[in-house]
Amino acid sequence: HLIHHTKINELRNIYFSALERYKASEGNGDPNCLTNYVTEDTPPLKLGNWLKSQRQAKRGKNGRTISNNQINRLQDLGVSWEQSDTWEE
Repeated sequence: HLIHHTKINELRNIYFSALERYKASEGNGDPNCLTNYVTEDTPPLKLGNWLKSQRQAKRGKNGRTISNNQINRLQDLGVSWEQSDTWEE
């Protein structure tokens, strides 16, 4: 279980870093990317989808969970929790 947990944390940190990069570049200070946004990384990260799943986890949707620590990290970055899952530009 510990190995699995570590892997999840690593992945979460990778996506979180990508969100910070998005906010600093294309987002112009706004981390709330579109649901279909994919990064230029290798391999590409489905950042928009990940953000959507974090919002769902906060609402307890589909049995997902998110820690208060994660919620605070994302909020500090400027993530909007109220953005709907279908939000498109």
